[in-house]
Amino acid sequence: MGRFARSLLLVVLATTLARADVFTLKDGSTVEGTVTGSDGDAYLVKLTSGENRRILKADVQKREYKEATAAAPATTPAATPVAPSVGETTEQRLEALKKAAREGLSARARLIVGARELSTYYPLKVEGGYALANTPKKIEIDQCTFQDRSVDEVAHELWDKRKKGADERFRALKAVAATVCWAEAEVLSSSPSGRETEAVIEYRSVVLKGKTRLKLTDAPAAHAILRLAVVLLVRQEEGTQFLQGQMGETISVWPMDFVPLAAEITTGTRTPRTVAADMAMRVGERTLSDAVKQWYDWRTRIRCTACKGTKKCVCPACNGAGGIWKPFIDAGIGGAGSGMQWYVCGRCQGTGFHVCNLCKDGLDDQILKDSLKRFGTYGKYLGGYLVEGQKITVDADGKAGTVTTFVREKPDDQPKPETLRWTVDEKTGQWKPAERP
Repeated sequence: MGRFARSLLLVVLATTLARADVFTLKDGSTVEGTVTGSDGDAYLVKLTSGENRRILKADVQKREYKEATAAAPATTPAATPVAPSVGETTEQRLEALKKAAREGLSARARLIVGARELSTYYPLKVEGGYALANTPKKIEIDQCTFQDRSVDEVAHELWDKRKKGADERFRALKAVAATVCWAEAEVLSSSPSGRETEAVIEYRSVVLKGKTRLKLTDAPAAHAILRLAVVLLVRQEEGTQFLQGQMGETISVWPMDFVPLAAEITTGTRTPRTVAADMAMRVGERTLSDAVKQWYDWRTRIRCTACKGTKKCVCPACNGAGGIWKPFIDAGIGGAGSGMQWYVCGRCQGTGFHVCNLCKDGLDDQILKDSLKRFGTYGKYLGGYLVEGQKITVDADGKAGTVTTFVREKPDDQPKPETLRWTVDEKTGQWKPAERP
């Protein structure tokens, strides 16, 4: 291997194929590429264009093999072979992937405090089904599972399992936790930085998007295609939803983090762990929307239903009259005869009501406690709110946001906007109102 093979990036981009698979589909079309893996009902195929495709086995009429040419499109920039060279065995490629992960993580640790600390949530079998562990487990890089596959292939294969049974979802999520694979990136530019080179790269991946900067020991050529080692770490909230079959039809939020194991230069304190600093931004709007909905729902039900918020309940003994008329008969000498006489209620002492013992200050005691525990406040009672009129704007750092919701203080009032600032609690990670309405 050359000097560039000893850089922080590893794994080669193969520009030629020794043998190609040709699939003839039942609709008459053909697909040419190389099978990189398969599951129970589909082939994972890398096309000659470099794209990855999943072909259902049920759609295949015939599969043939032919020798592939090494020609690449003239418009495609030549790839820079990092390691290993084309034709080496799977075992050698996996060993190179392991080496890349170790060296990349070691170099990254020089730039970011705590970068070596990788942790992931693992799915467990529990009574009545499956769940994620309550706390993430720290892992060493050598304890990970290594696959000579692209991160897109691994991620999309997992996503295809979301509609399967609970057992299959559990096995699929467990299989990808702490898995190391690779992702392609293109070098946009590079410049000297001391004894090293600082390169700007752009990911060529569905699950890893955008640009970032890397520290390299050697200067890569412009437009070189590199492969980076990437580790998959399961997220708690999204992983739980995946196990419970609650993921939607489209890929809005993956059930894991995709962490490049390279000397990535960042401007903050982001570290490659499951609870990453930028997670609030990725799921901020959705989690904030859920918190706001619960907050307003509780405020519409927080008024005590027994006393209607008055703190007083009608005396059941006198029905609120304060007393009761009772008949009497005076048969004694000089008596008044018979009639009706007013008796003060012995239960309410003539007031007609008693203090409500089902609430606190006119508010439902249980909802009040839950709201104080979850949000730190409870707000005034609302006759109703219009969730469809809600507008949420999350700040750039993902740690705060502004929420405007149309509410009715009384059931018959016209809706009016209520705007509140919300922040993420640093201890619990939950959204809470930053101010009282």
